[in-house]
Parts: sequence; C-alpha cells; structure tokens
Amino acid sequence: MKNSFDKGFRLASVEYNPGGFGLRTLTFVARDGEAWRVKASDGHIPKVGSDVRVRLNGTRNVRDWDTLGYEFAEPIHRMSKQVVRAIYS
Repeated sequence: MKNSFDKGFRLASVEYNPGGFGLRTLTFVARDGEAWRVKASDGHIPKVGSDVRVRLNGTRNVRDWDTLGYEFAEPIHRMSKQVVRAIYS
C-alpha cells in the first residue's frame, strides 16, 4: 500500500566483498537523491536496478529498512541529479 510516508528506492550497487558477519553492502537511491547504505545476507539481495518501497517510521523519523530484511541502515550523502539520472535511466 502506497502512502505519503512510502518512498521508492532503486538498488544502485552491491558490494560483493562481505564483511566480518558475511553481510554485503547495498546502496539504494531515491529519485530525489536520498540515498542509504544497508547490509544484507545473500538471501535478501535483489538484482541491481530493482525497486523497493520503504516506509518512514514516524516514531524514529527514519526509514524502516529492517522490515525488508536489511540491517545497519545508514543515510549517506544526497546523490547529484546526474547520478540519479544514470541510476534511473
């Protein structure tokens, strides 16, 4: 269900060198440039270019990445229009 707190993100990249816990780093970017890095096990990694919708948790005022099976979510710098265009083209 889409609502005003949902936002679409596209998987822009996956780091295939797992960290100490065997998790890989994924970078998701929204059309407005909002970007996040999350960690995921192999079973939770979609194809690069896949889209997901992520709710905003109003209580914590952060995106609910954990409801999609992702861990250690952290916002990163806003992506430039050129980078967003390349990701969504």
